[in-house]
Amino acid sequence: FSYLQQNGIKSLAFYGSQETASVQHSILGLSSFFNYHKNIKATVFVNNFEGSELAKYLKPTHIELELFDSDKDDENYEIYACDGVDVIELNKLKHIAHKMGTSSFSEFLIKLVKDSEIVFWQLPHVSEMDKEREIYLPILNVIDSLTLVIDTCVTKRKEISEMNDFAEKYQIQVEGVLLYNKGKD
Repeated sequence: FSYLQQNGIKSLAFYGSQETASVQHSILGLSSFFNYHKNIKATVFVNNFEGSELAKYLKPTHIELELFDSDKDDENYEIYACDGVDVIELNKLKHIAHKMGTSSFSEFLIKLVKDSEIVFWQLPHVSEMDKEREIYLPILNVIDSLTLVIDTCVTKRKEISEMNDFAEKYQIQVEGVLLYNKGKD
């Protein structure tokens, strides 16, 4: 963790073009490691918590409602508070983004990351992020590091190049690659 702190890395994103389970297992492993060894509580962003791999292992002790201030009115968003991990669904962030507008949403994300000890993002497919740039550009701007999660049996070279090109386009540093082999069932 000291390496991350010394290099100003606090917000880490993970992207896998094939399967979300491997990305979520990676996030779960890292957040568990930091919580167990350093007593650090992670904030994790996933597409859908209740249908996720994370939900199989993390049981919310309670659901917190956090307040955010939009121009129109105050609204709440849900945080699934689990032991050592807070989980927020990306679709809730999309709702907040629509309510707040781009500049306020950017400020909201900066504060959210600043107030967290460490943040892990499960990024959706590149095509979805391109389609919803007004939502994902502010998210990409708060990411310090990107790790590609690659299934060596399924992921095509073209998909890896596509993600590298995407990261370059938005000036996100690709820090590493996690290789796994799902194998045959």
